[in-house]
Amino acid sequence: MKKIIFAAICLFTAYSFSQVTNQGVPNSWNLNLDNSQIQKKELPSFDLEAVKAEDAANDYKFDAPWRFGYIHSVDYGLEDGVWTTLENGDRIWRILITSPKALSLNFIFDDFYMPEGGYLYLYNNERTDLLGAYDSNQNQESGVLGTWLVEGDAVWLEYFEPSEVKDQGRLHIAKATHGYRNAETFKEAKGLNDSGDCNLDVDCSIGEDWEELKEHNKRSAGILLSGGGGGFCSGALINNTENDGTPYFLTANHCFSDPSVWAFRFGWISPNVVCATTANSSNGPTNMTLSGATLRARDAGSDFALVEINQNIPEDWDRVYAGWDRSGNTPNFTVGIHHPSGDVMKVCRDDDQPTQTINGGAQTWEITTAGGGWEWGVTEPGSSGSPLFDAEGRIIGQLYGGGAACSGTVDNNLLDYYGRLDISWEGGGSSSTRLRDWLDPNGTGDVDVDPYPALVLLANDIGIESVDSPVSGTLTDSESVTVSITNFGENAASNFDVSFQVDGGTVVTETYTGAISTGETAQHTFATTVDMSTVGTSYVLTAYTTYDSDEDSENDSVTVDITHLNPNDIGVSEITSPSSGELLSNAEPVTVTITNYGGATQYDFDVTFELNGETVTETVPGPLEGNSSMEYTFTQTVDVSVFGTYTITVYTSLDGDSDTSNDSSTSDITNINCAPSMDCSFADGFQLFQFGDINNESGCEGYGDFTDQSTDVELGETYDVTMTTGYGNQFVRIWIDYNDDFNFTLDELILDNYEIADGAAAGSYTETTQVTIPADATLGQHLMRAKTNWQAGVPDDACELTTYGETEDYMINILPAAAYDIGVTDITNPVTGTLSNSETITIEIFNYGENDVSNFEVSYSVNGGAEVVEMFTETLASGTTAEYSFAATADMSTVEAYYTIVASANLDGDEDAENDSYEIEIQHLNPYDAGVTAMISPTSGVSLTTAEQVTVEITNFGGATLTDFVITYEINGTVVSETVAGPLEGNSTMQYTFTQTADLATPGTYSFTCYTSVNGDADPSNDSASVEVVSSTCSPSMNCSVGDGLTLFQLLDIDNPSGCEGYGDFTDQMTNVEQGGTHDVTMTTGYGNQYVRIWIDFNDDYSYTMDELVLDNYVIASGSGSGTYTETTQIVLPADATLGEHTMRVKTNWNAGVPDDSCVETTYGETEDYMVNVVTSLSIGDLEFNGSNMIVYSSDNENFTVKLTTEYSDLITFSVHDINGKIIVFNNIEKTNNSSFIYNLDMSYSAVGVYLIKMGNATVGYKTARIIVK
Repeated sequence: MKKIIFAAICLFTAYSFSQVTNQGVPNSWNLNLDNSQIQKKELPSFDLEAVKAEDAANDYKFDAPWRFGYIHSVDYGLEDGVWTTLENGDRIWRILITSPKALSLNFIFDDFYMPEGGYLYLYNNERTDLLGAYDSNQNQESGVLGTWLVEGDAVWLEYFEPSEVKDQGRLHIAKATHGYRNAETFKEAKGLNDSGDCNLDVDCSIGEDWEELKEHNKRSAGILLSGGGGGFCSGALINNTENDGTPYFLTANHCFSDPSVWAFRFGWISPNVVCATTANSSNGPTNMTLSGATLRARDAGSDFALVEINQNIPEDWDRVYAGWDRSGNTPNFTVGIHHPSGDVMKVCRDDDQPTQTINGGAQTWEITTAGGGWEWGVTEPGSSGSPLFDAEGRIIGQLYGGGAACSGTVDNNLLDYYGRLDISWEGGGSSSTRLRDWLDPNGTGDVDVDPYPALVLLANDIGIESVDSPVSGTLTDSESVTVSITNFGENAASNFDVSFQVDGGTVVTETYTGAISTGETAQHTFATTVDMSTVGTSYVLTAYTTYDSDEDSENDSVTVDITHLNPNDIGVSEITSPSSGELLSNAEPVTVTITNYGGATQYDFDVTFELNGETVTETVPGPLEGNSSMEYTFTQTVDVSVFGTYTITVYTSLDGDSDTSNDSSTSDITNINCAPSMDCSFADGFQLFQFGDINNESGCEGYGDFTDQSTDVELGETYDVTMTTGYGNQFVRIWIDYNDDFNFTLDELILDNYEIADGAAAGSYTETTQVTIPADATLGQHLMRAKTNWQAGVPDDACELTTYGETEDYMINILPAAAYDIGVTDITNPVTGTLSNSETITIEIFNYGENDVSNFEVSYSVNGGAEVVEMFTETLASGTTAEYSFAATADMSTVEAYYTIVASANLDGDEDAENDSYEIEIQHLNPYDAGVTAMISPTSGVSLTTAEQVTVEITNFGGATLTDFVITYEINGTVVSETVAGPLEGNSTMQYTFTQTADLATPGTYSFTCYTSVNGDADPSNDSASVEVVSSTCSPSMNCSVGDGLTLFQLLDIDNPSGCEGYGDFTDQMTNVEQGGTHDVTMTTGYGNQYVRIWIDFNDDYSYTMDELVLDNYVIASGSGSGTYTETTQIVLPADATLGEHTMRVKTNWNAGVPDDSCVETTYGETEDYMVNVVTSLSIGDLEFNGSNMIVYSSDNENFTVKLTTEYSDLITFSVHDINGKIIVFNNIEKTNNSSFIYNLDMSYSAVGVYLIKMGNATVGYKTARIIVK
């Protein structure tokens, strides 16, 4: 697909109009109206990837309009918007409809009525696209209306109603279409430039014999918005025998849907012509749009549909109603004009005769594969219904289907087929199934009809078509001048003057005595020759006709430049391969373009390439004619498989070459590890990247190779980075490939997931942040990668493809920050472990400066003791690192002692003392000390098996290497011991997987403990680790990306704000609940109509049944869409609820009840699991804490001191409960002194009332007391 290039008109106009009537701009644009009360309606999300998969399967079936948008059924009327009454009594109604990431939005009204003076506008948030005004002229008997497309994902609808027609207008929207591709020529549109590269813009030449007819008939072609508002087809205005401008529009039957909601656009033509190249068309005028039509006839037998547009075509649009031919005679050639893939108008031509065949059950004209398909251009999906013209410019059919498509910049030579107009003439035999009744209403019997208005040729018009000779090359002193003369007029022409002039000199005039018929071209060679013998000179030759009756002088003359070239001058003008890319091979072909700049034909000349010291010369046999080019591929390939940048130079060697400056061409080729290209069609990624000298404005590349742009930076310095994106929530990472291995690692990050425009959607957002170049970064040129991702952090792997985002590569040159600057960057020895009384101190020194240095002091000290100073005598080059080991050793023999080593480099004239020194702390470890530091697997999950692997992390905290030690795991009474062979080096970690697996197939909670057994272990306290593993039946994860699910869940001690998890395992959060108790539950969601169920698994079988429900399909924010909604309800526990700890499942579903099966995954919603502890009472009924005494002090009934005196010394809990049993305060507390637990309680924030204080735990019981807060 091509990138969009905007025409100047798009860049410099405030907004574009797409409308039938022009009443200026919406009234609100000139008024300071309050937007705070405007209702925003957000369309629900849909599965875009599934839709794209359907498109991939359906695009070439030609059984429906080509789909660009997803259609939502909606129910929006005047009651959903906001009215504003103006001082004079007039009213304005507005509503804002959004659909995140839509390229466009368009609508179908099932009830539309505009009273006199009332009108409707549609426009986007930025006010850059304006549709309307729709007024009473658009009223239809059916009361329906379909709009054209409005750019962006947020569209305002504004209805103005004069006071005298108050309450007479009607508006109700039944369908809204989210445009996801080919929707319009918008900021990153999918329509403009979405057709293949072999297409020709309609203003491209397809032969002079049809140029005038093309210019005329393109004014009949149009693009049709059909398919219920979600698809594109093509078609054309067609004339009738009355020549009265009835707005009949011919298209394909398979495009048919209710035409009353169709929208039409005419004259959508690119102003800059692109003709079967990879270049980009720019947008054209979009101001000819109409809505609504009435079916007149249609029939599948020739796949035609004829509608009558419900409004007359404005005269100032200068449209043409195409002629037609119903004879069925086979034309010599055919032409199609169409809008492929929702693109600007294109043209195609087949120079062979079509055949009459049956395709898909319909009588068709076939553009045959045998004839090589189209010679010029091609059709594509979206072209359906477009007209097929004969050689005389009359419609003979409309596109039904076919296999034609682009293959690069040429077509694939496959067939297309068009329903035949001669068959459609009688169709199915009735007025509703044939064309005859409509195109020949008075029964004239005409077999063919010319267009209306007719194409007018001038009676007398001749001119020079081209100068055919001489041409640039090796010229003489007597060159013949030959010109082609065309008769553009209706009358034959003869006996007229034809002249030429060279460089403004003498005019040579001769009489052409022959006769040239209308439309014909003839050559004339002048008897007088010209001298063009001076080598290297360019001559300007003008030729023209003089004809007394000529009615158009603009086409009389042609001027050309002709150069006398040196005979011998060739060179390599371009290296076409290899080119930079990812994962290049060891046998890449070398292909070049060789240009003969001279006039003589060249044979048997040498061409040479040089790469990485290798020189390869081959002989080109030719011939290479003068003033021409050829492509040459060497038989010898090149090996560029190693990541890096290669410089290849290719040059020619020709005896007598007159200009050696153009002999050679050089190219830098970079082989990179990856070039991840993502979807930036919604304007994700970078539109601007500024860093130092890099100032790069760009479009949507997906992957952009900007390694031709570089900036200088200095070590340790901080720089601004400015970035612009077209879509918010854009996360950015920037790497510098310091080690030049073309792998971007986390230690090469200089910007780590900076977020641009948090929470925003489509728009233009520019932000500046800062990056710092590490002080020890490797000097020189390096690759720099900037990468974005939408709505989530950029992955650690810089090669990973995300759905939305962009990658851009640049170069960066790291320079020293000072002339003289060195420093110690690391102390590599000794390290924590078993140390001796004579440890060697080894350091690394880096030269940050520009100059090489030598003969400087280095030093170290241990624990602040005496400094050891020695001399570094070697040369340390700029930007390099050296290692130095001190001759003087250090005593570190005391077991368990810590040693702080400070090492320094001391250079006279050093300009930055801050990086001179480096400090580490190491420890002399006990020789033997190991333990389990992590339980890696099994982990909690769904449907665990009878053979789960047990994997642990073992750390050697000691200094000695361990071998053959024992490790044990215990699970629910089962003990498994195995021997670890090792070796496990001192102060290191390893993973170990037991050969004996664990059976966790039964749902439940399993307690794992794992520990080591090492002889002489110095510290048994770190030997073991424990974990609880839950084997559950299911963890249903749903789509909560548009705000469904819970962003807050509160129940007593559980207070959990969260994001979108889909499934959230929060079983580390638990609260006490009471048998038979009623407890408040507070929940927040980001999308309304959210149904909630809560289960407690009282029987601990991990199956949530209907009798375990404590909240049954409570609805949060009934009837609402996107927003933030918080509501509080209550759950009631059964009086006989099983005591103890249980899992609790909270589950939501959008727009319908949560299913009975708690494992079912619905489209939208979320699941969250927690723990609850069911107790008999949250009041004074707990076990009494004997042998203790509680006293409560307060001076103001707001601040309390609570003192519990007891001999018990372990941890207890302190809690405060309201009269409903809800926990207000909960803390674990330790004993304050030898005799008492003391807690200072602040209740100043609490409501006035009675509260219960509890202190104790389940082991020893509780003491309680009541307090009154006043």
